[in-house]
Amino acid sequence: MTSLPPRRALLALLGTTALIACQSGTTATITPPAVISGVQAVVNGLAGALSSPAVTAAINAVPAAAAILPVIQKDVTLAQGALATLASNTSAAQGASIVSQINNWINAVIDTADAPPLIGLIPSPFNLAITAAAVLLPGLETFVDHYLPTTATAATAAAVAHKAGALRGATTMTPDAARALLAKFAG
Repeated sequence: MTSLPPRRALLALLGTTALIACQSGTTATITPPAVISGVQAVVNGLAGALSSPAVTAAINAVPAAAAILPVIQKDVTLAQGALATLASNTSAAQGASIVSQINNWINAVIDTADAPPLIGLIPSPFNLAITAAAVLLPGLETFVDHYLPTTATAATAAAVAHKAGALRGATTMTPDAARALLAKFAG
């Protein structure tokens, strides 16, 4: 349990670095297009990986887990719907609100996958997509914190703590590797 705070710090650093690296040489602001790109990678990668027949079969093979699959699918579908409302001309504050909603649904997916009865049962590619999403989400949460600071700070700290479980043994994944992996799953 003593290793958890360093993981939180690493997650926040990796996520922030991912967003800053997306920009064209400036670290002063996090642009909505960079955030949209990150959100698209996470949502579309998770959706693509979740649609894998191997994932569905593995989850449905465990009766208690099979009842949870529709919950995960619903959260991913809600995130996809919210993602469709983001555009490059969306204001930063409005985008932060939408990204916050998407973040909540994706964190719910990560939390569900990292808890009984699913923990340890989810096969590739969904388990890898969850890990990659957990690497990128802290950067998106930083964007939300910047534009919605009164509501997001406590939520971000809690979300980073939840994602630590999804990153067990995978904290060496870089944001670039996470993006590439999610792009592969998005097809």
